[in-house]
Amino acid sequence: MMAFILLLFAVTSLLPSISAGCCQNGWIPYDGHCYYIGYESLLTFSEALFYCISRDAYLTRLDTYSEYSFLRNFLKKTKASHGAWIGLTDRTKEGSYRWYGTYTSPTFSDWGPGQPDNLGNEDCVGIWESIDYRWNDFKCDSYKLKPLCEKKST
Repeated sequence: MMAFILLLFAVTSLLPSISAGCCQNGWIPYDGHCYYIGYESLLTFSEALFYCISRDAYLTRLDTYSEYSFLRNFLKKTKASHGAWIGLTDRTKEGSYRWYGTYTSPTFSDWGPGQPDNLGNEDCVGIWESIDYRWNDFKCDSYKLKPLCEKKST
């Protein structure tokens, strides 16, 4: 009986650490974060912001090239999205791209050829299939992409 109690105690004390770092069903885990691609929705940048917020998340902020590479490869493999919004914009100051919500500058970039081109006042950034899932600037309020949401794992 004592062995059973010790085993039960050991298992229950491990449960919080086993579940730590988990993502909800449908979310993709990577390096302590969870990502969700809104495959069911084509949204403007502003709509994508609210879409992510409604899921207690934010539009993805690509902090490292390895994070970006992981997500880029995931989008390529699934081929379920022609493009996805990330939380990068130069709405505040043309040519000065910042992550929405933190207003920090990106630590790297992977613009597609000739991008960003600000064609017709394009201020929001997405990962775009036609340029091998590299960065492209788009019109925030008229172009529609899938939202790519991020949050810390729980």
